[in-house]
Parts: sequence; C-alpha cells; structure tokens
Amino acid sequence: MTDVQQSLAALRRRLSPGPIGGYYLYMTAGTVGMWAPIWVVYLRSGGLSYGQIMTLDAIWWIGIVAGELPTGFVGDRIGWRNSLVVGHALTIVGVLTMGLTTAFLPLAGIYLLWALGATLKSGSRDAWLYELLDRRLDSDQFVRVQGRGRALQLSASAVGAIVGGAIAAYGLAYPFFATAAVRSIGLVALLALPTIAVDADDRLTVGEMRSVLGQLAAPSLRWIVAGAALTLGLLGAMSRLTQPISLRWLAVPHLGLLYASFTGVAALASARADWIRTNVGLWGWLAIGVAGMATLSIASLALPLVAMPALFALRGVRGALDPLLKQHVNDCIGTTGRATTLSGVSMAVSAAGAPLAIGLGQVTDLVGPFDALAVAGGGFALLTFGVWIGGPSMSGRSRPIADRSTPTDGSRPK
Repeated sequence: MTDVQQSLAALRRRLSPGPIGGYYLYMTAGTVGMWAPIWVVYLRSGGLSYGQIMTLDAIWWIGIVAGELPTGFVGDRIGWRNSLVVGHALTIVGVLTMGLTTAFLPLAGIYLLWALGATLKSGSRDAWLYELLDRRLDSDQFVRVQGRGRALQLSASAVGAIVGGAIAAYGLAYPFFATAAVRSIGLVALLALPTIAVDADDRLTVGEMRSVLGQLAAPSLRWIVAGAALTLGLLGAMSRLTQPISLRWLAVPHLGLLYASFTGVAALASARADWIRTNVGLWGWLAIGVAGMATLSIASLALPLVAMPALFALRGVRGALDPLLKQHVNDCIGTTGRATTLSGVSMAVSAAGAPLAIGLGQVTDLVGPFDALAVAGGGFALLTFGVWIGGPSMSGRSRPIADRSTPTDGSRPK
C-alpha cells in the first residue's frame, strides 16, 4: 500500500462514525416522538376518557410483560442487531396506524403491536451495546455511552416536540406521520450497525431460562429492581397527567415547547448519569427521586402551580434512573442470556406499570388530574418509606453472578 493509500485509509477511519456513531444516529433519529406533546389531547378529541387512555397504557404494559421474555430469548438466538431491526420496523408501522384512528379497540391492537416491537428492542439494544463495548472498548463505558445516546435521543425529541406541537395546529394526526418518516432514518442506521455474534455457549436453552432469570432474585438485584420498577411504573402513569394539567395554563400549540423543556431536563439528567453513579449511586438517586416526587406532588394540592415543577422533576428522575439501573444489572450478570435478563427487568417495570396506570386513570376520571397527581404523590410517599427501609440491601456493591461465560477465577472466557 502506497503512502497516499495509507493516508486515505487513515482519513476514512477518522471520518467514519463507527458503530458508536451509528448507535448515536439510531438513538437520535430512531426514537423521535413528535406526537408525544398532543397524545392525550388527540385521544380526548376522539372521545376517550382518562380511564380508557390509561387502560391503553395498561394494555401496552401487559403486552410488554407477555412479550419480554419470548422476545429476549429470540434476541439471544437470532442476534441482537436483527432483533432491533424487526422491532423498530414494527414501531414504525404502529406510529403510522396510530394517526389513522382514535377508536379504543383498534388502538388496543396497535398498542399490542407497538409493545411487541418495543420488547424486541428493549433487552437487545442494551445487550448489543454492552457486549460491543466489552469486546472492543471497555464495558465500564456503558453508562457514559448509553447516557449520551439517551441525551441525544431526548435532545432530538425536544426539537421533535416543538415541531410536533406546531404541525398539530394543522391536524392532530400529522405529528404521527412525521414521526414515522424520521424514524425510518433510524431503521437505516440500525441496518448499518455490526452484528455481535452470541457464542453458542452463551445462548439460552428453554430449560436454562428459569435459572438465568433467577439472577434477578439475587441479593444484589432483587430490592433495587423492585424499587426501581415501582418508581418507573408510577412515573410512567403520572406522566399521562401532564397534558390535562398543563392545559390549565397553556394552549395546545405551546405543549411542544413545554415538552421540549421536559426533554431538556431529562437529557441533562441522562448525560450526567455517570457522575450520579459515582457520587450519588443508584440507591441514593432512587431515594432522592421518590422523596422529591412525593413532596412536590402532594404540595400541589395546596398550590396547583407546584404541579409544573413536579412534572419537570418526573423527567429528571426518570432520565437518570434508567441508565443507572441497566448498568447495575449488566454489572451483576454474565453474557449468557444477557438480553433475556434485561428483558426480565423491563418485564418487572411493566408488571408494576399496568395496575398503576389503570388505577390512576380511574382516579383521574373521578377527581380530576390535579387531585390525581396528589394521589400519585401518596404512592411516592409509600415508596420513600420502602426504599429507605430496603436501602441497606440495595446499596451493596455489585458483584457479577457467575455463569458459564463468567469464570469464577476472574479470567475472560475464551
């Protein structure tokens, strides 16, 4: 190879975004949701009650619970990148069809399709990234890379929210169609990502699935997964109160700007997840988060305007909690069945979210969104007590659980 050819090859390597760059592109374009600022408004315009809207959320959670383990198992078998591609394609179909109907029964079917796509992506995305870093760079970079990816996702969503709020003024269905178009770019990015081969010894058999999921009952995982699942489930249900509460002070086109601000807060929290992990810790962040949400939500009973800071705090707590939890779980498990175990964590969050969504929806129909927010605050108060009681179990140092791919002598598998 001549000097010129070597120089050109070096230049191409420097300019090439590489797999991490492709991951960042996918997280930026592949997860934009321009419909988010007007979703509840869109469904309410079709005559759905708050109870029906949150029942749809519960149907989605149930679909996640039913699909997480089978699709995590599939991801371990067919390859994590391929699982991501199929799941992402299904979500594009889902968002397109959402813009075509506001009827409850068709939406229930669409939610189940969306849940299937989400489960194909959830465990596989994190397993693919963690293994890529472990084999090519450093697995300790997972929180940093995933946190930055999440920050890019949220930053793009902030821009998408502004655009979605603006085009919703011309038709509430338009943000759905625009979202599908942008997410198609994410599909192209996924197809360009490298596959990470899962060694035959690291693939689960059906008989091994139970023992792998038993890792979630280990002392280093069970309390923190349970506490985080309840927290994330309640945060998810509470987020559906955002639009009816905000409309007390804002018009529909302005909801995009509000959601852009929300995503900015979440992006900042996600980008600082590595700092939080080092200086506060997963248990510390969980304890601070549930106590803060309880205080703000209950205080909104006396001063309704406090509901707005509570909605901002919701995004900040959730923005950092997700990467912190996944890093903790990844550190505590081996390669064998990684996607399946991570799917089990998502299943725990979904199992907590379904009844919370149904319950909060019924409460909202009875007492209105502001009082329902205070009821959610009572739930956070109970979580605060539980987290502090379980704190000693949660705060122990993570140690990987030995399996066939994690030798007990500390050596890397061959």
